Amino acid sequence: MRDAMHIYGFVSMLFTLFMAGCEDKGVDPPPPGKEEKKWEVVPEFINLDIRYMIHFKNELYAAVVNYQGDSLYKGAVLKTSDGDSWKLVKTFNEGIGPMTVEGDSLYVNGDHFIHKMDATGNWVIKFGVPWQIAEADLNGDMIFLNGNLYVSQTRFTGYMYEVTPDSQWKPIYYPPGSENGIGGARFVKIKSNDVETCFFRQWAGYIFQFDGKLMNPCDQGLPPSIEGANSIVFHNDTLFAGFIGINNGSSGMMMYLDNNAIWKLYRDSLLNSPSAFRYIPPATTLPTSILFVGERIFVATEVFGVLEWNPYSGWQTLNKGLMPQQITNQDENLYNTISFLEYFHGKIFVGYGDPAFMWRTAIAGPRKGLLKYKLK
Repeated sequence: MRDAMHIYGFVSMLFTLFMAGCEDKGVDPPPPGKEEKKWEVVPEFINLDIRYMIHFKNELYAAVVNYQGDSLYKGAVLKTSDGDSWKLVKTFNEGIGPMTVEGDSLYVNGDHFIHKMDATGNWVIKFGVPWQIAEADLNGDMIFLNGNLYVSQTRFTGYMYEVTPDSQWKPIYYPPGSENGIGGARFVKIKSNDVETCFFRQWAGYIFQFDGKLMNPCDQGLPPSIEGANSIVFHNDTLFAGFIGINNGSSGMMMYLDNNAIWKLYRDSLLNSPSAFRYIPPATTLPTSILFVGERIFVATEVFGVLEWNPYSGWQTLNKGLMPQQITNQDENLYNTISFLEYFHGKIFVGYGDPAFMWRTAIAGPRKGLLKYKLK
C-alpha cells in the first residue's frame, strides 16, 4: 500500500473517496495546547534539496543538491558552528548524497567519487564508485565498519557494496550466495569491545544487525500487518525505530528493542491527522525521524509535522510555521514530508529533501529547505 502511494504520489492519495460527513473511526484528535513560537526559515537553504545531515567535530553538516540552472555548483556541503549562521564548505560538479565519519575525516558520496575531507580541512578524492551504485541520489546511506566502507543503494537494485582501504570493491548479497541486494536505507553504528557492528533499516522497512559478514534480522515482537518507517536511532544503549500499520489503518508507532532483542511499544501510538481516514490509503502518521533531546522526545512525520511527547498529556503537535502541503481541506492542514530532524546548540532543525532512503514516502510540493525551532 505504501508502494502505491509512492507510485501515484501524494496527490492521488488525497483524492476524497468518502462523502463529506463520513465518520472517521479510530482517529485521535490533536491534543489541546497553544504553540507560543514557530519554526523559522534558514535562508541559506532556500531552494536547496537536503540529502544528508551529520554531526562532526562539534559542528552540524548538511549535504545538499542545487537544481538552479545558473548555479556554480550542483552539490555542496554546508556547516554551522553555532546553529545560527551557515558556511559553504565545499562545492561539487556532481550530485552528492550520504555522508559518514571515520576518525578525523568526513566522507561524502558523490555520483562518481567518494570525497574525503581530512583533519586539516583538505579535500581529496578517496575512491571511485562502481557503476552499479553510481548516482548518489540512489544511495541510501554509507558507513565504516572495522576499517571497511559500506555504501548501499536503496533505489532500484538495492545493492550494498564494501570497499576496502586498498580500494577493492565487492557486492554484499543477502542471503549469502544469492543475487539479491539488501538495500540498506539507514545505518546506526554500535561499538562494543572495539568491535563495530551496525543496525540498518532495509528499503522495505525491515531492520537487520550487520557486522560486515553476517546479517541478523530483528523482527521478534513486531505486531502483524505493520511496516517499518525511515526513522531509526540509538539512544541510551537502546535502538528505537518507527513503524506504521498498513492494513488496519492504525496510526504510526515508536518501538524499541529490549535486552532480549524483542520489539516493544514505546509510549503511546502516534497521533493521526483528524482526516486520516478520508483518504485511500489512509494518511496515517508515518514517522520519518526520531530525536531525543535530554528527556524530551520529538518525532518528525510524513504528513503530520512534528510531534513531541508530553508525559502528562501524550503527543503534542509542534507545527506552527512548518511548510504546509499544497493540498489542504477544511478540517486541518497537512504538512510537507520531513526528511531530517536534528538538534544543535539549543535548536531543532527540520530538513526537507529527497534522499534515497525517503523514496517510499509521499512526494507533494517542493521538498527543499531548512527550518529551525528554538527550544526553551
